[in-house]
Amino acid sequence: MQCDMDSLTLSAYLDGELSESEAETIQAHIDDCPRCQDELAQLQQVTHSVQMSLSTVAVPEDLQNRILLTIKEIHQGAQARRLLLVYGCCLALVVVGVFWLAFSPFGKFVRVMFRLGFAAGHSAVQLVATGGAVWPTVIVVLSVLLGIASVTGVVRMLKSSEVTV
Repeated sequence: MQCDMDSLTLSAYLDGELSESEAETIQAHIDDCPRCQDELAQLQQVTHSVQMSLSTVAVPEDLQNRILLTIKEIHQGAQARRLLLVYGCCLALVVVGVFWLAFSPFGKFVRVMFRLGFAAGHSAVQLVATGGAVWPTVIVVLSVLLGIASVTGVVRMLKSSEVTV
């Protein structure tokens, strides 16, 4: 008698993966086929060996804690890399902004305003050093007015010129 039963079908039968009618058909075939009986016995022996080897593996008590610690370390490393990326992007923006301020028409205006503010502050320090009490207040008020005028001038310049931010 020629048997054309494959190992996958016998394995599915052994694992209980077949429907009831398919299992009955396979069982009837196995009862009449010595080759399938031998193969089924070998599959049962392999299944038993695997189950015995799995049941003898001892899991360390701290395995769960080690796994959670590893996950936490990986997460912290990823967070650090993201934070480093954010800091790098911010630094790049600062560098680009500095170069833009250094070489654009708007940058020239900012440099002039900085120099004016520095000069006004220097004058205020000199007046305070000479003992004038009213002059520092006047200088601060004039500096604030100059700052407001500067911002207004920048806004008007940006609206009316080709310089875009």
